[in-house]
Amino acid sequence: MRSALKGLALRTMQSLSLSKKLFLSHFLSIVLVSGTVTAFLFSGAKSNLREQLKLRMESSAALISGYVDARSLDKIVDEKDIVDSGYLEILSDLRAAARSNDDISYIYVMRKVGDEIQFVVDSDESEEQAMPGEAYEEATDDLIMGFKRPSSDKDVTEDRWGVFISGYAPIRNGGGEYMVGIDMFADEFFSKMEMLKWYAWASIPVTLILSWLVSLLLAHHFRKPIDDLAKQAEALRSGDADTIVGVDAGCDLERLVDAMNDISFALTAAKKKSQDLEELLNSSSARED
Repeated sequence: MRSALKGLALRTMQSLSLSKKLFLSHFLSIVLVSGTVTAFLFSGAKSNLREQLKLRMESSAALISGYVDARSLDKIVDEKDIVDSGYLEILSDLRAAARSNDDISYIYVMRKVGDEIQFVVDSDESEEQAMPGEAYEEATDDLIMGFKRPSSDKDVTEDRWGVFISGYAPIRNGGGEYMVGIDMFADEFFSKMEMLKWYAWASIPVTLILSWLVSLLLAHHFRKPIDDLAKQAEALRSGDADTIVGVDAGCDLERLVDAMNDISFALTAAKKKSQDLEELLNSSSARED
C-alpha cells in the first residue's frame, strides 16, 4: 500500500510542469516550516500562560498572607468561634479581597494539625462555606507545600466547591502551621487557553495565504531564467547562436546563464570565422579564374 502511494505521488510529480513543481516545493516547504514554528510558539505560549497564572496565584496568596496575623488565628478552633471578633474581622478582609478581583473565586486560611489540614477562615459567602476546624480531605502535595513556601497546583484540582487553579503561601509568623490559599475557577483558565488556541487557528489561513503568495513569487523568480535558458538552448539546437539571455537571477543560475551566453558567443565567433574563411577562399578562387 505504501509503495503504491509512493509510486502514485512520484508519477503525479513527474506529470507536473516545472513551474508547478517549483510552486509546490516552495509552498509545502513554507507551510511545513511555518506550521512547525506556529506549533512551537503555541506550545511555548500555552506553557508561559500557565506559568504566569501560577506565579500570579502564588504572589497574590503571599501578598494576602502578609496581612494576616497568626496570633489571631490561634483563638479560632471550631464552629463556635465564628462569632469571635477576630474571626469576623479576618473573614471581612478575605471577602473584600476576593470581591476586588474577578479572577479570584475563594480565599481561605488553613491550619496544619499533624497530618490533617483544617479550615480556619473561608471567604465563601454561600451555604457551602467551610467552618473553622473542618477537615479538608482533598489536600494536594502542592497545598501542603504552601505551609512552607509559596506554591501552586501543577494542574487543575477538583473538590466539592468546583474545579480550580490554586495558589498558596505561608503566613509569615505562623511557624509553618498556617497558610493562605487562593482559588481561581478553572473556567477562567480554560477560557484563556481557548482564546490562545483561537489565535493559533486563526493564524492558519493567514499563513496559507502568505505561503501561497511567496511561493508564486519564488516560482516565478526561478522559472523565468530557466524558461529563457530553455529558449536559448532550443535556438542553439536550431542553429541560431545570436540569442543571448540577460537574466539577473541573483543565484547560481547566473553562472549557467553566463556559460550559455559564452557558448553562444563562441559559436557566433566560430560562425563568423567560418564565413570569413569561406569568403577568402571564394575570392582566391575568383582571382585564379
